[in-house]
Amino acid sequence: MKKSEWIYLPVEVQVREFDSRLLLACCAAEKGYEVVLGKKRDLAGAYKYFPRGLLVDKSISVRRGDQFSRLKENGFDISVSEEESQGAYANPESFLNWRMSSTNLRLIDCYFSWGRMQSELIKSRYPESSDKVLTVGSPRFDLCRMEYRRLFQEAVSDITRKYGKVILFNSIFSSVLNYRGGRSFHRQLLERVGAITDSASAEYYEGKFDHLQKNFRHCGNVFRIVTEAFPEHTLIIRPHPGDDRGLWRELIDRIPNAEVVHEGNIIPWLIAADGIFHHGSTSAVESQLLGKACISFLPYYNSTYDDWLPNQIGPVAYDTDQLIGYLQDAISGRELKYQPVADLGDYIFTDKRLASDRIVEVILNKDYPKDRLLRPLRIGKYLLSLVNARAKEIRKRVRSRGVANSTLGSEQSMWRDLSEHDVKKRLQILREASGRFSDLTVRRITKQIFVVRKEATHN
Repeated sequence: MKKSEWIYLPVEVQVREFDSRLLLACCAAEKGYEVVLGKKRDLAGAYKYFPRGLLVDKSISVRRGDQFSRLKENGFDISVSEEESQGAYANPESFLNWRMSSTNLRLIDCYFSWGRMQSELIKSRYPESSDKVLTVGSPRFDLCRMEYRRLFQEAVSDITRKYGKVILFNSIFSSVLNYRGGRSFHRQLLERVGAITDSASAEYYEGKFDHLQKNFRHCGNVFRIVTEAFPEHTLIIRPHPGDDRGLWRELIDRIPNAEVVHEGNIIPWLIAADGIFHHGSTSAVESQLLGKACISFLPYYNSTYDDWLPNQIGPVAYDTDQLIGYLQDAISGRELKYQPVADLGDYIFTDKRLASDRIVEVILNKDYPKDRLLRPLRIGKYLLSLVNARAKEIRKRVRSRGVANSTLGSEQSMWRDLSEHDVKKRLQILREASGRFSDLTVRRITKQIFVVRKEATHN
């Protein structure tokens, strides 16, 4: 393996994606690759300054098309390890229109799916690209393995110390609470990427938006009942990264022992919580993999709009009485009695090996582009472009002083600046957890872009 083989791992939502992408980076660097990972927005402007290599993106949606085409024209190859696949089963047509693209499938080399059911769904729609769809699992769920839980021990202790006993609620209402403009912004986005193309698709999404808003409005009453039933616990509402948190804070303004918090990876919150409930959140999958039941709360259940997988693998409460009963059992340490409808193994592929290792094995068996090492002149030009971009962003923020603090806070929640020390600390914990990666090192290239590689050896 030559040092001129590069892999790029963009990260959009840091708290959700960075740790799993770092694990994937380590597995690839262990095989001799130079792996660059960091803030998606920064990397998007950096590829033309960096050596050609393989981009492993997090999505294959229509809006990725322009970037994929430019990268292919410049000698890059592309694969995709899908970050969000739980929506594939409630309405497959919506998933295929919103998260997939026949054009982009033709541009990429491999699509790494979560499990067998997702692979079959995609292959049935795009049989001409069947050989590109590989069932390997997701690095996101590698972190739920027992050996990697120590990665989150410090965070679990911090949560317990700060909030005491915790009940956790996870939000998936970003399409109607989006800080960029709520449902109108999301509708325009769907129109722009081709998910809304006719009256039928428009009617579907308007119905889904109405459904989500109805459930959101109901949450205030539910949260009050939960905090009254469990006064010794703090109810933590964890908004989606795209949510306007101000709307959640308004909802719980007069509810005692309830807080809106979006900090760190979801896994330590799931571990720390005595009881967990949600409305269609992927956290149900991670919770099951961690061995903790996650209660689906579906007071207005609608099979057309509610995501199928998260609501079929654990207990479901259709009213507050059922919810309180399940939470009482969970907090008391009693086994929650329910009959799962779906076998998680059909949807999330797991075996003794990490999904990250399976992805790297596929990459090793393909002939990806090779290029020279990073050159100071290239990086110098890139750093200048970052300075100019930052100045432009500051001017934009100055012009937008009227934007609510909650909006800016939500936007910043997608990414909080990391130091080289932060990433090295995470790498060290991965070493200790796995017994691997002892010869890897991390170096910061620019403010929020890092390279993981094998340490240089000197004869």
